Amino acid sequence: MAVAVAVTQLDARPRAHVVPLDKAPSVAPCTTVDPLQKVQQIITQKTEMTRRASPYYQNPANGTDWALASEPVDLTGPGVYVFRFVGIPADFDFRTKPGGFGMIPPDDFHGQLRPASDGGRGVVTDPDGNRVFELPLRLEDRPGWTTTCTGLIMFIG
Repeated sequence: MAVAVAVTQLDARPRAHVVPLDKAPSVAPCTTVDPLQKVQQIITQKTEMTRRASPYYQNPANGTDWALASEPVDLTGPGVYVFRFVGIPADFDFRTKPGGFGMIPPDDFHGQLRPASDGGRGVVTDPDGNRVFELPLRLEDRPGWTTTCTGLIMFIG
């Protein structure tokens, strides 16, 4: 796995998430998507959208040159999970630049994740000096949707 795509644990802090304590994680994987291929697919799609854009459409700065995969997160039931994205571009400043970005789940994940208003973090610096984007997402309990699995990787771009 490429360093810019996903990085294993960077510090001794436990993964930050709030979930019911009485549910054990499932052994089923959340996804079988290859993170490197998915990141490249996102960049390619963004590039194609930019090429086809109307001259009246203003593209966001660096709209096509980056996409990231989160560190894997185990889902143990409905609750808030914090997804960490390492390797963010130097000019990435959440809420100012880019003014927006897409949150993309893996193609084979069947769950309901929404931005969580509680526990918001944004860009933080870990003990090794790496800039990390922490994105809290709420996993909702819906009939037929996945709420327990291992190694969910989310994508932004």
